Amino acid sequence: MSPDPAVLESSLRRWLVALEVLLAAEGALRRGGTTAPTVAVILGDTAAETLLGVLSVLGGGEGSGKRQALQNEATKAVRDAGGTWPAGLGADLNAAHGARNGAVHQGVEQTTSAAATAISAARRLLDLLPVVSAAIPGADTGTTLIGAVAALVGAAREVSEQIVEAERELTAHRLGGAADAGARALYLALQQSTPLLRQPLAAPPHMADAGLRAYLQPITGQIDRIDAWLVPMALGLQPVAYARMVAVLGSVVETLSGQMHVQRRDEPRSVDEVRWTLEQLVQVIFRLWTTGSMYVGTRDEYLEQRFARRR
Repeated sequence: MSPDPAVLESSLRRWLVALEVLLAAEGALRRGGTTAPTVAVILGDTAAETLLGVLSVLGGGEGSGKRQALQNEATKAVRDAGGTWPAGLGADLNAAHGARNGAVHQGVEQTTSAAATAISAARRLLDLLPVVSAAIPGADTGTTLIGAVAALVGAAREVSEQIVEAERELTAHRLGGAADAGARALYLALQQSTPLLRQPLAAPPHMADAGLRAYLQPITGQIDRIDAWLVPMALGLQPVAYARMVAVLGSVVETLSGQMHVQRRDEPRSVDEVRWTLEQLVQVIFRLWTTGSMYVGTRDEYLEQRFARRR
């Protein structure tokens, strides 16, 4: 039985948070340092507990309460869905939680081995989520936040493909290519928003009339200023964060033949700047997707459906 849409939306949000926390744990352990294993244990176990809650809720449980009850509900959800609870996972989850409590409550420094156990346990929980709900994609080791959202919105093929291309370009340190693909992903996502959030406007032929142009200029300028506030808030961003994101990505101009050209004032300056921008972008697309505000399908299907309603 499919979960209630509100339950699924909440579960997807918690899944994305858990993945981000888990990636932070892996990053801490990879960077190393005296406190790195302890930080990785705390983050890894936090991700695991969040994922246990997601599994519990998707299986019809409460998704909260004492740790062992949560783990029992998660185990039942996996088995009820026809899956197999991995041997040794329960013991590793208990060990990770004990290590986390030792670090938080008693100041016990943790080992690299304890951190690896906590991270591995959370990773195995991630692998179990698609068993309980087909709406949640798998997240293999190495999957990033950007890649996870690309997989989630795979049914919106063109948007997903542009996200994948953006990450591929970023990995290769081709910052302009990454920004271009990100700009196209945002443009396509907004073009498939339901209801339509933004529609490109073409100037009518008679705009060559200087008097009319002078009359309309302050009106269109005021619309642009309002747009600069309303669009970001509709997407869940502060206007300043949205402006920064668009400044890095650029704006798309689409020709009548369907070609998309990206225009921006300055080229991206660093990998970190582009990565931050793409992570903001996928958070926007994630929100559109999970709230049902983005069409599930290809762009051609969306346009066909949209214009069919006008007939």
